Amino acid sequence: MTPMDNLLVVAGMSRGGTSFLYHNLQKNRGFFLPARKEIGYFAYHYSQGDDWFRKFFAELEPPQVPVDICGVYFMTPEAPARIQSFAPDAKVILGIRTLSDWIFSLYDHYATLFDMPEFPAFLERFEFVREGVPVTYSFEPGRIARTIQTYQDTFGDR
Repeated sequence: MTPMDNLLVVAGMSRGGTSFLYHNLQKNRGFFLPARKEIGYFAYHYSQGDDWFRKFFAELEPPQVPVDICGVYFMTPEAPARIQSFAPDAKVILGIRTLSDWIFSLYDHYATLFDMPEFPAFLERFEFVREGVPVTYSFEPGRIARTIQTYQDTFGDR
């Protein structure tokens, strides 16, 4: 068993409490959180390879639990399979908000970071560049329910 086998991933919605969890888990020595909250490995940095991801956990000391928190994982359809492939025993926390509250909060927050389209266009499809890599959000009907179901199917009670 390697230290990364017990990986905990917080793949909750952006604007769904991920920063709160990051700062509070940092206070507990039983967890190891990299200095950088959103590594984004299982989303927009997957092509960098496992060793690139592991370097963020170089100071991990067993029995600490390594924690990776990134809200973009929730909107990346490939993320659950990538997490499962990397750490088959990983545990995942999904932070979920009421859909309407989440979308308005996300839009308002992103408006402070990006040149935003009108709200109806945002709901159809929104793409932004994160660390040089395009990230696409799509809010088509049923998308959120399918995402939650995919995480449940992939990780069960973990």
